[in-house]
Amino acid sequence: MNDENEKFEKFLFKAIEEFTKNMRSPLREIKSKEPFVRFVSMASALNAVQSLMESIPQFKDANFHIPFRELHRSLYLLKEGVELPEFATMRSPKSETSHTKFFKAKCALAMDLLMGAGHKRLDAARVVSQYIPKSKLKPETIANWRDNLIGNSSDPWSKDFKLKTDGLKKMNLSKEDIKHFFMATKGDLRGVNLKRQ
Repeated sequence: MNDENEKFEKFLFKAIEEFTKNMRSPLREIKSKEPFVRFVSMASALNAVQSLMESIPQFKDANFHIPFRELHRSLYLLKEGVELPEFATMRSPKSETSHTKFFKAKCALAMDLLMGAGHKRLDAARVVSQYIPKSKLKPETIANWRDNLIGNSSDPWSKDFKLKTDGLKKMNLSKEDIKHFFMATKGDLRGVNLKRQ
């Protein structure tokens, strides 16, 4: 087992070394005054991150490389003047900021992962509501957020939700891992407006 760990550590070191080498030039050029140089730098940086995610089997199996690949593709389309529906749709109305949508998606993701770990639908939603007692969210509300994301395949937030849940479920996270992941990634709640929920 030690040989296996040592082999993986060497492999990981090489992957990070290659990633660092690929990022040096983009990070230096990204502050350029020339728009095209900045564009190429951003595309190169995204490509370096995607390559790193693809080179580590656990990350690739969890589909962590896909968002970077899609963002890379979107960057080139935007350069050509193509307005992508994903970006247009995610411009939130004043009643629901992107902070609020992000928070709702995080709650839905934690709930879905808990269901994958054995909780029933409303029980999983109740556990998520207990992570954030100050918000006084009803389990039914969180369950509805999850149902809406699952039932709306044309919504970019829904596509992102599916990618993340599919990837994270493959990692067989424990209930404690799910709570830790939620608390570490939920972000700042100051920009979240839940008055209409």
